[in-house]
Amino acid sequence: MFKKKNDKLNSRLDAIKTASSAELSDLARERSMEKLPPEPEELRGAPRKEAYRVCTVALADGSVVQAVLRNISSTGAMLSGERVAGLPDKITIRIPGLAEPRKAQVMWRDESSLGVHFI
Repeated sequence: MFKKKNDKLNSRLDAIKTASSAELSDLARERSMEKLPPEPEELRGAPRKEAYRVCTVALADGSVVQAVLRNISSTGAMLSGERVAGLPDKITIRIPGLAEPRKAQVMWRDESSLGVHFI
């Protein structure tokens, strides 16, 4: 078993020693492609649609924060804006064109955006 692995390694080393720079570039590209992680599996419950409209987020204390609704689905949405990072985990979103505000749970966040699941 070890002899086969050593033979394979020696064969690769010999190929590298005798390869041109173009062949080495091709080999490096092929090897780097092999190491790419797989595409992440889609975890959303429903497909999102681009929205890009202003919405408001109502907080429990009665204050309101404006945000940009970036995308939306039947199960959730993505909001962005300067003040979204500081929003609590449970919010109510008022979206123009929808009759009722939507209660939502924050599922993820970064400095300028967050993803919510409607509850």
